[in-house]
Amino acid sequence: MLFRSDGKVAIAGSVTGQLDGVLNTSLKTASTTDLTNTKGADATVSDSFVTVFSSAGDELWTRRSGTNAEDEALSVSFGANNTLYVAGRTKGAVAGATNAGGWDSYLRGYSWVTTTKEVLGEIINPITKVATIGKITQTTTKVTDTIVKQTGTGSDDKAVATVTDGNAVLVASKEAGKAVLRRYEIQADGSALLTSTRDLGDLQGGDITGMALNGGKLVLIGSTRNSGLSGATVTHAAGGGMDAFALSVSKDLVAG
Repeated sequence: MLFRSDGKVAIAGSVTGQLDGVLNTSLKTASTTDLTNTKGADATVSDSFVTVFSSAGDELWTRRSGTNAEDEALSVSFGANNTLYVAGRTKGAVAGATNAGGWDSYLRGYSWVTTTKEVLGEIINPITKVATIGKITQTTTKVTDTIVKQTGTGSDDKAVATVTDGNAVLVASKEAGKAVLRRYEIQADGSALLTSTRDLGDLQGGDITGMALNGGKLVLIGSTRNSGLSGATVTHAAGGGMDAFALSVSKDLVAG
């Protein structure tokens, strides 16, 4: 769950079977063209979804996305000008991609435009319960898919955290046991250009649990048995076994 400064809320996760309230569905898969049913490409396996609510708690839009295999959204972040980014994992292949084996990481981007207009509609008097015809405000939201990226190794991988930095999106993934950071610059047409990648080393059974920006630094937290993650200056000695860690690197991911 993520809150925006104007009160909007985004929730992302996974669903199997029927998903009520789907205003816009998106099943991005090489072999499935059904974009209308709310049970997904396969009603027996999980799909990713994201829902955005207004500050008043009304559903603005819901997007369901998936392949013919399992999918799961693990992180969500708001961008500028009504854009949203969802990171997660899939056992299938998103449109135009090939699964590298097991779970792969993915990044999806969306943009939306909400319009309102006055139309004639039924108005119910709350006291008399009598219906009359009058002008009501109709709200319509159009959602557009802007980014679909898939990365992976021959092992299980997952994109677990994402944050935005102006016109850039940063993604933290666990790939074949390693902590990997990627920075994508958002282009004028809404597409994403990979500009830098940084491998922080083997987590040795640990995991990534969070990521945030702090000034010009990208801060990553998690757990590891590795006492010397790549490119990180140790300021507190490892205690042995599985340790918690917090490290910061330049947000452009360039070593320095």
